[in-house]
Amino acid sequence: MTNTGTWFDYQPGDIILCQTGTEWGILKPLFKWLVGKWGHAMIYVFDFDGVPYFVEARPKKGVSVVGGDQYEGAKVAVLRSKYPWYPDKAVKEALERASDPSTLYDFNDVFTCVLKLIHEKLGRSIHHWEPDKYTICSELVWECYAEAGLELDLRTPYEIQKKKEMGIPLPGDFLKTNALEVVYYGGLLL
Repeated sequence: MTNTGTWFDYQPGDIILCQTGTEWGILKPLFKWLVGKWGHAMIYVFDFDGVPYFVEARPKKGVSVVGGDQYEGAKVAVLRSKYPWYPDKAVKEALERASDPSTLYDFNDVFTCVLKLIHEKLGRSIHHWEPDKYTICSELVWECYAEAGLELDLRTPYEIQKKKEMGIPLPGDFLKTNALEVVYYGGLLL
C-alpha cells in the first residue's frame, strides 16, 4: 500500500524518483520529453540526525552522498524491492561508488546521453549502449542493484514481447519492473 501521509520510514535501498523540476529552465520541455515525469533517481542509504541521505549521480559532482534537505518538498515516488536480500548489497555498492572520484562527469557526458535519448525517442534503439563509469542517476541505481544480484528488467511486458532491447535506464522506467513496489508518493519527507 502506498503511504501518502506526513511521515515516512525510509529503508536502506529504497529508490527515490523525483519529478522533473525547474532546474532545467527553458530546456525543461525538452528534458521532460526525453525522460518523462520523473527526472531524477537516487538510493536511500542512511539517516543522520533525522535527515535522510541518498547516493545520487549529478554532473560535476559524480556519484556522491547528499542530504535529503536539498530535496525537501520535491514530489517523489519511493520504490522498495520486493526481495529483502538485495537492498543492503545495493546500498554497499552505492556507497563504494560515492567514494570513487573517477565517477565525476561533466555536461559533455550529459550531452552525449541526451543525443542517445533523442535517438531512442525517434524509434532507433541503441544497440551499443553499455554502462560506463560516467553514470547518470538512473543508470547508477540500476547498476547498484545489478551488482547486488537483482537484475531489474525495466521494459514493459509489450517491449519484452517485442524483444525490444533495453536502452539507457531512465528514472520512470523503475515503475515498470515487478521487482519493485511503490511504498510512498508525495513530497519528500524529512
